[in-house]
Amino acid sequence: MKEGTKRLMGAIISAMLGLYLAVILIPQVSCKSSYYYLFLAGFILGILNLTLNPLLKLLTTPLRIISLGLLNIVINMVFVWGITILFPGLHIPLIAPLLFTTLLISGLNIFLSL
Repeated sequence: MKEGTKRLMGAIISAMLGLYLAVILIPQVSCKSSYYYLFLAGFILGILNLTLNPLLKLLTTPLRIISLGLLNIVINMVFVWGITILFPGLHIPLIAPLLFTTLLISGLNIFLSL
């Protein structure tokens, strides 16, 4: 398989699996719709992470250097928050569950990219 296809599949699978595990493991995160809806949200999140994340990393390089890389977590949290706006059946109510969901998805992305 080509490198680009591997990255695409890894980003999509990590986002889908991360959202699914977040619904199961984090008590405040819920999905009021079917799991198909949840996997569709994960698919869109994976595409966003693969396409927009590198561009935002490039544009925010000075701020990422000043914040010692913590801005990456904030950018990823904004992506997950945007997914909850696009898919109202997915409910992440507070900052802490949003942070844990983001860290779970990022960890899975790192693990699957090895």
